Amino acid sequence: MSRSYINNGWSLLERPITDTKEMHDAVIGTEDGWMSCDIPCDVSMPLIAAGRLLEPTVADNCYKNEWIEDRSWWFKKIFDPMVIPGWKEADCVELVFSSLDLIADIFVNGYWIGNHKSCHYEFRQNVRKYIKEGENIILVRLTVGLETVPYEDLAEVNGAICTEEPRRKDRGDKRRGFLRKPQYVFGWDWSPRIATCGIVDDVYFEVLKTAVIRNVYIYTKTISLEEAVIAGELEIENLSPLCTKDAQKIRIDISYNGKNTAAAEVDDQLLCSGLNYIPFSLNITDPILWWPNGMGGHDLYDVDISMVCDKETVTYPKMQLGIRTIELDQHRIDEKRRHFAFRVNGTEIFSKGGDWVPSDPIYARVDDQRLEKIIKEAGKANLNTFRIWGGAVYNREKFYELCDQSGILIWQDFMFACSAYPDHLDWFVDLCEKEIDYQTKRLRNHACMALFCGNNECHEIFSYENFGGWGVKPSNEKQFGLKISNNTARKYVHYNCPKIPYWNSSPYGGAAPQSTTVGDVHYWNDAMMSSVMENRITPEIFDSVTSGFISEYGYIGPTCMETIKDYHGDADIAKGSVIWDLHNNTMEKDTVDAGIKKHYSTGDLSLQEYVLYAGMVQGILLGYSLEAFRSKPYCCGGIFWMFNDCWGEVGWTVLDYYLRRKIAFYAVKRAFEPVIIILRKENGQIRATGINETDKDMECICETGWISYDGQMRETRNVKLYLPKRSRSVVHVCDMHEYDPAYGCFAMIPDTDAVNASVLRENDICERHLCGHVSAIRYCDKGDDLVITGRSEGFVHGAYFAEDYKYSDNYFDMLPGATKDITVYGAKGKRPVPKQVIK
Repeated sequence: MSRSYINNGWSLLERPITDTKEMHDAVIGTEDGWMSCDIPCDVSMPLIAAGRLLEPTVADNCYKNEWIEDRSWWFKKIFDPMVIPGWKEADCVELVFSSLDLIADIFVNGYWIGNHKSCHYEFRQNVRKYIKEGENIILVRLTVGLETVPYEDLAEVNGAICTEEPRRKDRGDKRRGFLRKPQYVFGWDWSPRIATCGIVDDVYFEVLKTAVIRNVYIYTKTISLEEAVIAGELEIENLSPLCTKDAQKIRIDISYNGKNTAAAEVDDQLLCSGLNYIPFSLNITDPILWWPNGMGGHDLYDVDISMVCDKETVTYPKMQLGIRTIELDQHRIDEKRRHFAFRVNGTEIFSKGGDWVPSDPIYARVDDQRLEKIIKEAGKANLNTFRIWGGAVYNREKFYELCDQSGILIWQDFMFACSAYPDHLDWFVDLCEKEIDYQTKRLRNHACMALFCGNNECHEIFSYENFGGWGVKPSNEKQFGLKISNNTARKYVHYNCPKIPYWNSSPYGGAAPQSTTVGDVHYWNDAMMSSVMENRITPEIFDSVTSGFISEYGYIGPTCMETIKDYHGDADIAKGSVIWDLHNNTMEKDTVDAGIKKHYSTGDLSLQEYVLYAGMVQGILLGYSLEAFRSKPYCCGGIFWMFNDCWGEVGWTVLDYYLRRKIAFYAVKRAFEPVIIILRKENGQIRATGINETDKDMECICETGWISYDGQMRETRNVKLYLPKRSRSVVHVCDMHEYDPAYGCFAMIPDTDAVNASVLRENDICERHLCGHVSAIRYCDKGDDLVITGRSEGFVHGAYFAEDYKYSDNYFDMLPGATKDITVYGAKGKRPVPKQVIK
């Protein structure tokens, strides 16, 4: 098996949407109007390059591309078969489109070879008989797909499909529920309507002769410190429809750092016509285990699989294997509550996560370099989990490879979100079955894969009485899409990857979704989406959470000024302007201004002050909430909405569209530290929860007690703490004393830089009489980086460096008399000056 990629040298032509596939000859004969492009390609990309479309993420340009939905788009590739080595001798030459968005008709040399209606699984067809010597032409007709959905079809699901109305009437389209493409491209609260269309992933020929290894399933069956048992199955197709064939040798080799560590071999295997399934098992001594970020290494083994059949050598694309086991622990805690926690290698973990959405409204533009930068930033922020939201797209292969390498677990929603779906239509169910079968086989071997989940909020939208005014209630006869999550998806996960847990929906569990005693919750209605403004902006609201796993919640904040300037383009920047409101999340509802007034200032603010204070408030809300979740022994996951952004806006994320860190990035980083002490008040006592996720035990001495903000009074004592490896427990308890939190705080200050000082929050920032300042006492170049040592005089809130670099920490508090080393990456020779939010 060999692959010949043909991603380069395509052309694109715009035509009326009434030009159907029968117009093939007229399109081929058209000489003018073709635009050059390479694959992956959304039609917007060459239009932007040709100056026919303005960059849609800037200002209000997104409105200028809606006409794309009303046209047909024709991709053409002229090729010589010399680019396909061995095609003449092959039994099959399969043409593969890894992803087509969306309604596609595919031609080879004038022959129509198929129609495809989903971007979520590949198109694959044997085209051997259509290829000829000399010039060959592939032609693909594509449309956005909306035109294929009659409005009367919406009556079949009672129109039970969420849009942004009444908040925004320019986003959302109920027809999306009938299209197997990313749901967000028609607009969401955090993204504009920029409908996608194109050949959005690799295109290649696969040359097959005699037999082919179609699929491989490989997993860790059991592990111990001494040995790991690796098992799996090969799916091999004998390409002859009539004859058996002999596979003289089938071999699986596993190596580490170029050294072979284990091998399994099957000799003289009879292959019947069509599909054959060959199980295998092998042992690896002294295995190096794969751990999530912060808990150990993420080492990967190389896997090579080959077969000799009728003297033809067949290989499978190289793979990597992380030796680890994954479980979803749902044991009963008491008569009311069940646990909900991932266990990796038998060890319970706390899922420190961010929800993931496409990092561009035109997702075909998200290349490997962009993915790598975002995932590196997630590692720097101490995340160990991404939840891939179900209204988006299954990520390209590189994404999962990078998560394998970075130790970031994946909660993978299937691509259904906030909608009823027509699971009463056979053609729709068929598309979904092919999608789920394909994606479970594609993703199952990745060490990062922790969970497949049926959908996002589809069960929840039917759990409220008359939600959205639809008057719809699923039944056994008509489940409005839930049958896909309840039955179809679970069945394919069970068939294709039974070692990966499955969960029906998110949120889900108990008598109805959002149960606090079973499963996961989306914690919105009591906090950021509460009808009571004070609940939205008060971090202590998260101390009342009783759920065992929070898979979605969040708080909105602005980007930095550089990003605001970038997405405004040439437009004037003014709060409340048309451009500002367009790039302001529709869920914001004046919450950001209210948060500033509560925590910082009730006066009139400059734009720079708004950005600074609002960013700090987002950091306070996210940092405090994540610590609240981690401090609760029954809670095993905190995944905030969301980590990365789709375009520039005042929104949910901590990493913006231009990959600049928002202020809250650093608050999340601190809250997710692998080793941390978290202080909370409870029943008149102060309780310190100590967490050590690393693979090494730790001891420290903590100066513990009350410290005045001016540093003149320290009523403290030394407390010795022991933090066992991979542990979470209450490590210190003391009685509350009557101190005035306006003038001082209770703190625990470890005698090691490996653990940050912890401060008990008892009041809002604006209620504190702060008088400290911070200064840099030493600059030291270290390679390409700069290390700054800062010292505080008095309590300092929000010490920061404004220069556009990445920092080991920023926007942090410092206790009186503290010193702190900050690494400024790539700033050798520079001398940034520390500032502070409160002076």
